[in-house]
Amino acid sequence: MRTSSCVEGRNGFLSLRYHHRRALPPALLKALTVIHNYVLRRDDGTTAAKRLFGIPHGDLFEHFLQVIPPLSLPRKRTG
Repeated sequence: MRTSSCVEGRNGFLSLRYHHRRALPPALLKALTVIHNYVLRRDDGTTAAKRLFGIPHGDLFEHFLQVIPPLSLPRKRTG
């Protein structure tokens, strides 16, 4: 299956924006890929994942809120 220009646009964006860094760490590249595919929206409200697969997906940040446990309270200061 061939991808559309939305993927090529991402590669062009990364090559222009991060050209001076030589190579991106794999974790950062993966995070940028997720943000591009599921968060960034065009004027018509579609994401790259919706345009590529043709089906809607859930909100990424709502998913994070369900998956990530709440943070613990800070320790109490003594003294």
